[in-house]
Amino acid sequence: MLELYFSKPTTLRQLRRGPLTPMLDQWAAALHQRGYTKETASHMLTDAGAFNRYLHRLSVTDITTVDEGVVQQFLDTECYPYGMYQSSAFTFRTFLAYLREQAIIAVLPTPPTTDPDALLVERYATFLRTVRGVASSTLKTRVLWATRFLAFCREHDTALDLSGLTAQNVLDFITHRPMHMARQGVRQFLRFLRWEGIITQELERVVMMPRQYALASVPRHLPWSLVEQLLAGVDLDHPHGRRDRAILYLLAYLGMRASEVMRLTFADLDWRAGVLTIPTTKMHRGRILPLTHGVGDVLADYILHERPAVNIPEVFVRGHAPYGPFAGSQSVSQVVQRHLHRLGIAAPTYGAHLLRHSFATHLVNQGTSIKDVADLLGHTSINTTAIYTKVDTTHLLAAALPFPTGGLA
Repeated sequence: MLELYFSKPTTLRQLRRGPLTPMLDQWAAALHQRGYTKETASHMLTDAGAFNRYLHRLSVTDITTVDEGVVQQFLDTECYPYGMYQSSAFTFRTFLAYLREQAIIAVLPTPPTTDPDALLVERYATFLRTVRGVASSTLKTRVLWATRFLAFCREHDTALDLSGLTAQNVLDFITHRPMHMARQGVRQFLRFLRWEGIITQELERVVMMPRQYALASVPRHLPWSLVEQLLAGVDLDHPHGRRDRAILYLLAYLGMRASEVMRLTFADLDWRAGVLTIPTTKMHRGRILPLTHGVGDVLADYILHERPAVNIPEVFVRGHAPYGPFAGSQSVSQVVQRHLHRLGIAAPTYGAHLLRHSFATHLVNQGTSIKDVADLLGHTSINTTAIYTKVDTTHLLAAALPFPTGGLA
């Protein structure tokens, strides 16, 4: 596979002089499959070939002994003194990661955690997962705010013992981070500290949460005409145009969450039956959605004509090397944001949930029953879906009473 990047026989002989020769050919194929440009892959393989020759000069035959230490020795003695390979850290980090993927060299041992705060956060994560049973997205948010709270406390008092945590410590953090998510995250963490017996006072009472009445808010959505404008405005000549259009269709026509789109796999698609299965959701329950002709057509168009030929189960792939699944659900929201900005569509919010709200609002305005909308969205309680009746302008106008004029002419 090295012949894909190098044509001169002398260069190929130099690259293949050493114990890593079989691995270099396999790595070249992997770099090609993962979408690296020919120039980038050639540079990476040239660096690895120099390292291969270095091992040959040292008479190394057992490649399982190769690790970060051997690589650093090569760089320190053979490269840096001569001004060579100054930017090769990425190459060797990627190459060693590939060798570990192939189980050729040993996986780096995970150093034991000794930081007491880190150990406490690990226990908190386990508590949320096993005792509270929260969704993975919620768990990440809770752990994030617990970590930030501890860091804030240590920053202002390095000798602070959590057993001596005071209401003032909590109020100082809330003043520094007044947003709703911070308040909610700290309240949950303080309850955990009391559950573990680290604190005895009910400090979570200090964190005042503004009362939120049921159905008090209005879903932030786009008029359906603007949603159709967004979908029609995707530039298919862009390198990722078909991928982005398929993502927008899933959000707008099926009301999927960003995390559900990100984790969608080929096994979830039943083309013959015309259904799309979401095995797990935020509420730990699966659901089946109709794979309509419109959604199915744009999905097939992306898969057949744009998706890189990479062997991973996820449908949607990053647009840059190394090809792989999206890093997180924020990548899906960025697709929505990018196209809204490009088309100049003013929106109340720019995340993926905007299209989910718009989809539900459109269905309710079209006369779809709340129960059907709840089933499509995967809501466990129909009361969660009832909020969309507040934007059902068609029926609200019909129910509006005339303004009493009394005896006014």
